[in-house]
Amino acid sequence: MVRKQIIDGDQLAALSAGSGAGMTGPASAVDGDIAVFDGTTGKVVRDSGASAEGLADLLDAIVAGGPIPANGLSAYEIWLANGNAGTEAQFLASLEGSPGTNGTDGTNGTDGAGVPTGGSTGQVLAKIDGTDFNAHWVDQGGVPVENYGLMVANNAGDNDAVSYHQDGTSLHVIPKTGYTDGVDDAAVITDADFIAANIASGVNLFGIDGTHPGASVLTGDMVASDLRAGKTGYSNDPNNIITGTWVPYAVALVNIVSNGDFSNGTTGWLAIDAVVGGIAEKTGTSQYAAMVFQAPNFANYKGHIVYFKALVKTDSASNTLQINDGTGTTNVFHTGDSTFRSLSGIRTISATATLLYVKIQDNRPSGWTKLYADNVIAIDLTAAFGAGNEPTAAAMDAFLAANFANSWFDGTKAIVIN
Repeated sequence: MVRKQIIDGDQLAALSAGSGAGMTGPASAVDGDIAVFDGTTGKVVRDSGASAEGLADLLDAIVAGGPIPANGLSAYEIWLANGNAGTEAQFLASLEGSPGTNGTDGTNGTDGAGVPTGGSTGQVLAKIDGTDFNAHWVDQGGVPVENYGLMVANNAGDNDAVSYHQDGTSLHVIPKTGYTDGVDDAAVITDADFIAANIASGVNLFGIDGTHPGASVLTGDMVASDLRAGKTGYSNDPNNIITGTWVPYAVALVNIVSNGDFSNGTTGWLAIDAVVGGIAEKTGTSQYAAMVFQAPNFANYKGHIVYFKALVKTDSASNTLQINDGTGTTNVFHTGDSTFRSLSGIRTISATATLLYVKIQDNRPSGWTKLYADNVIAIDLTAAFGAGNEPTAAAMDAFLAANFANSWFDGTKAIVIN
């Protein structure tokens, strides 16, 4: 609505919110306020904040000749009039009173459930059981174990087993404390011997195919008579069990060479220069000069295997311990290092033998030096052990060393073979 009033022939207009009388006010305009116009455009730009009603009453008072009310003093001006001095900001600050007296402290409330004390950097809280706030500090990186409230590590990847044991065809592996997710976890036992080469061919052991040939392809010629009675063994195949039939027996060993330790001087020997301290000596004057023992009854040894041995000292590697049956010789050479050496060998005596000599011989054509000999021995192995059972020269060396001082004896000795 537009209210109009005539003042000295002119009109004042008051606007209501919205539009009216051809004029549009802002939506926030107060009904009955005076509008403010833009002098250029003539448009209403804002609400003046003064009501047309109040302005009309003022004009009526002026027209009637009444007094015009004067403006009152502001609070700041009254403050100054009361003898105060300062800016408006100081005035405003003066309005704030001094702090009042503290009131009486209230009663403390009941303690609530809090975080447990303790713990260390990186730890987290975990429930112990279903009770509210019942928690404790644990290391991160784990999950709770039901009914225990513990936190255990995830054993990701390969981890050494704590222990293991075998039960029948099963291998029980004990993993370390923790949990596994079944994806990348393993408890590991390592044994350098767990390889294909140690598993029999044709056998698959925990995924490994064996390549070991096994005893079945090994060869052997052991027979029952090679094994002591009451003992068992295997030959060629682990399933081929041999029960021994061999029993200890006594053998009579005869030293064919008499006075082989020269304790009786040169008795029984040919071409010895001298015996000094139980050692026979000879210096050659021609090639093949030798100290010689000639065995009696040589025909007894035809076709037999004879073992011979002596301690020999010489400075020439050409010199030998020799056995001669008239059809040929067997020689064992010295190293020529001027020390006593144990020389030994075997010879099968010819069936056409014409003699049996044991010699310590200098084979040099000239430049002869002294030969030394001691503990000379010769044994008919065929007569002692039986045809086909004769030991080797090396076996006889070991046998004599185990049973006789200086690996030598004189005459006949009965020995039990175990």
